[in-house]
Amino acid sequence: MSKGRSKWKKTVNVICVFLIALVLITGYYTVTNSKNSAPNFNPNNMEKPTTSNDLSTNNLIILGICTFVLITSLSIIVDSSSSVYKTAPMFFITNTKSTINLENTTLTYGSNILLSIKGTNEWGNSGSNGGNLELNAINQKLSGDIILDSLSSVHINLKSSTLTSTVNNNKKAKEVNISIDKNSKWNVEENSYINTLKLTNNDLNLIKDNGHNVYYDKEANEWLDGKTYTLQDGGKLIPR
Repeated sequence: MSKGRSKWKKTVNVICVFLIALVLITGYYTVTNSKNSAPNFNPNNMEKPTTSNDLSTNNLIILGICTFVLITSLSIIVDSSSSVYKTAPMFFITNTKSTINLENTTLTYGSNILLSIKGTNEWGNSGSNGGNLELNAINQKLSGDIILDSLSSVHINLKSSTLTSTVNNNKKAKEVNISIDKNSKWNVEENSYINTLKLTNNDLNLIKDNGHNVYYDKEANEWLDGKTYTLQDGGKLIPR
């Protein structure tokens, strides 16, 4: 990458972080750019948050050229009085490749959908407008479903964090990769389907299965040797 392009990309990332901070502070929930703006987008029709010491928003949509989001030591709240409180995901990723770093941040919302990553009719070109997300969590408690379409992928890195989630239950995702360090745990809420699984010391006890199964790509996980393993609560880790 040329120095000029690298400098441009860094500038874009700084702008995106600023815009997302503005979204959270004002309660406006769409981050976009001139090439990917929604045709019927009108900020005046958006709900604004109630006065609070926390950051309040309907949900956080990331799209276009935004590639990096850093959120640390905050409380992000989807206002319970919002008309979309029960339906809006905490994070909605579409038509972009993004990185979200969360550290010691409280997420409060009512939909039980942590991540929705998919293409939409509003942004990008149909068939190539999915989302590609890297989620890095440090000292985090994350909960909620992770839903993707066939155009989209996610890579989740847990460090000293807990993820309580059903991941890709509809089996549609293009790719799902999960990495769990020795101080983290994945609490599986329903059967989940992933591609690669990385566990510190290959410790299967880092998965709290709650009687549910996790299906993995046997070609992408040589260390699992294509075998089926019984997890601590009777669920299984099964090749597919």
